[in-house]
Amino acid sequence: MGENFWNSVEIVGSAACRGDQCTIQAWLVALGSLGVLLTLIVLWQTLRHMRRSSERQLRAYMYVGSSTISGLAAGNMEMKLVIMNTGQTPAYSVNISGNFVAGSPTTIDFEAQPTATKALGDIGPGQTKTLKFSPEEPKPADIRQGMQAGVWKLFVFGVISYRDAFDHDRTTKLRLEAPPIGAESADLVVCDEGNVSD
Repeated sequence: MGENFWNSVEIVGSAACRGDQCTIQAWLVALGSLGVLLTLIVLWQTLRHMRRSSERQLRAYMYVGSSTISGLAAGNMEMKLVIMNTGQTPAYSVNISGNFVAGSPTTIDFEAQPTATKALGDIGPGQTKTLKFSPEEPKPADIRQGMQAGVWKLFVFGVISYRDAFDHDRTTKLRLEAPPIGAESADLVVCDEGNVSD
């Protein structure tokens, strides 16, 4: 009985294939696995792209808004910079580091280390903070005279650094220029190299 029993057992599954059947079956399994792998890769890349796109839309963006210079003639020069968050989430630990320079544009080193740093704290979406300062050198009268003669230009430049809601460190390069002075006060104009955010 034992011998007849084993002779009557039918082998099923992969062990049952013979010749070309095994090769075809192996290729089908491999292609199916490859298809699943490719689907997972595309899905992962799509989700990563969606996440980055969402972060770009929601993150904080720090820029310099309306800024002015005044007091040149009176000798008590004051500059006012308005820092604003144009994004949809808060900017944390905002710092501004920069330089105030008046002189010939060909001699100004815009990569120089900042001479002043100010912590502005956290700035919520749509909020602004105003920074006022009064440079002591060069003297306002010298600046006015040099600018009116067309020999000097006046720049404020530096970096705004902050952390966004997604825990990424961000920076915005700023560079503003005062137009030729013909009045007691004037608006600072954002240069092409200014308000560049990473």
